[in-house]
Amino acid sequence: MQHVGNEVLYFETGPGNAVTHRLACGETFEVQTQINQGPWIDLLPEAEQEHWRERLCGGNPTSGCLFVEGVEPGDMLSVEVGPFVVDPVAYTSFGGANGAMPGWLDIGAHAKLVEIRDECIHWSDQLRLPLAPMLGFVGVAPECETFHNGWAGTWGGNLDAPEVTTGCTVHLRTHHAGALLHVGDMHARQ
Repeated sequence: MQHVGNEVLYFETGPGNAVTHRLACGETFEVQTQINQGPWIDLLPEAEQEHWRERLCGGNPTSGCLFVEGVEPGDMLSVEVGPFVVDPVAYTSFGGANGAMPGWLDIGAHAKLVEIRDECIHWSDQLRLPLAPMLGFVGVAPECETFHNGWAGTWGGNLDAPEVTTGCTVHLRTHHAGALLHVGDMHARQ
């Protein structure tokens, strides 16, 4: 099985992204995703912190740009989501008022580190949430534009749907030879 590491990260999806891996059509592969920038960086040795702050220069990183052999523009690419291996530390953040949470609620920005063990997210000593991993981003390069990885559209993208989990198949209409598939933004729970 081919391994797609997180050495090359993309924070935008578009036709100009350089291909990092080539896959045979139907080939099973695994992707090592990258946690978003957050307070977990402060737990690293000081010498490593600046490296990670510079490397994680955007949100929803995807691991590489995958060229699927034999795929042509207009084809339908089916991406089957396999099992997840979850890191023992995760974090969540909320930037404050947005369309989903209006400012009058006065919730403000929040960020929280959590431990993951025993198939649970340990939110606090009193609260544990069942692990429900899902893939936040799966998409192909749009026809001509480049979009920040916070967007979704007919090309897929930042779906952030809990249904995109083990056993799910995502179908994407391709716009380029090889599809230029991007995968990342894995969540322990949505």
